[in-house]
Amino acid sequence: MDKRTTVTTDSKGRPRTRTTYDHYDRYGIYLPFNYVNNLALVGKSVSGLSGSTYKPASNRFNKLYRVVGDSEMTAAKFLKPALVLACEEIAGTLSELNFEFNPQAELCMSFRDSDVITLPRSSDFNAPDDFIQLIRQHNELPKLKTALAHIETLMVYSDSNFRKTT
Repeated sequence: MDKRTTVTTDSKGRPRTRTTYDHYDRYGIYLPFNYVNNLALVGKSVSGLSGSTYKPASNRFNKLYRVVGDSEMTAAKFLKPALVLACEEIAGTLSELNFEFNPQAELCMSFRDSDVITLPRSSDFNAPDDFIQLIRQHNELPKLKTALAHIETLMVYSDSNFRKTT
């Protein structure tokens, strides 16, 4: 969190102080990804990125992401049309989405959403029997399921050993 204080004057010359807090809460999924490295698809600004930029033909994608990598060729080979469409689609589910592939071929998929693994709870530790029943039942996590399915899509279209069936 960053704290900024700005001082302005009103029409009568009196100073007014305003304090603004910038929050950078981020959540993510981190895993090995052996199909590409040194590439970032950035939906939320990240400092310290350098390299070649790449823009695929999709205007919608280019409004959602900034692509930075070692080379334009790496980005072009990775961002097949099916992946561009998939990245556009998932941007509607997760906010301020980033995909960062580091030099060690690991993926950090980060986003602003804090509710990816959150369930509405009808009970807690104050009612232990009800709480046990709650955690024993099958609980859907739709945003997590969507995020993991997207990572699988990235893998399918990046690895020539996968069959691309729908």
